[in-house]
Amino acid sequence: MISVWIDGLCQPKNPGGVGTWGVLVSVGVTGQTFQLSGVVGEGEGMTNNVAEYEALLQALDFVHRYRHMDDIIIYSDSTLLVSQMNGEAKAVRGFYLEKYLRAKNIVRDFPHIKFSWIPREQNDDADRLTNGAYERYCEERGRTPIYRRRQG
Repeated sequence: MISVWIDGLCQPKNPGGVGTWGVLVSVGVTGQTFQLSGVVGEGEGMTNNVAEYEALLQALDFVHRYRHMDDIIIYSDSTLLVSQMNGEAKAVRGFYLEKYLRAKNIVRDFPHIKFSWIPREQNDDADRLTNGAYERYCEERGRTPIYRRRQG
């Protein structure tokens, strides 16, 4: 079993801030863990949903690249992402739509994948990775990170 926790962030404003993502992968058989994070972009078209879907795409790419094709469970605190990936909600518009369509296409390559919503408190490690990516991005540009309060 491979467990994956993903998170996306858009700071200091949503939309239009800096979009960052974080991924934590735990390979059950070996006990190995991998941490990934990065920046999607900044400004117009950037939202927390774009960042959430980028985290999912990065996670799928990582798992696929390393041929971890056994049972996979993706944990996210995004009700939108989980409900859309589980086919319970439709994606019809939004800056994230292209990433959603890519993710839906890619998951066809994974015969045993599940998506599970978790409360934000259970996603602390992925959340820390997104914040770290944001802080590095700001530091590289000589900015002080500014955080807005997260909703819900």
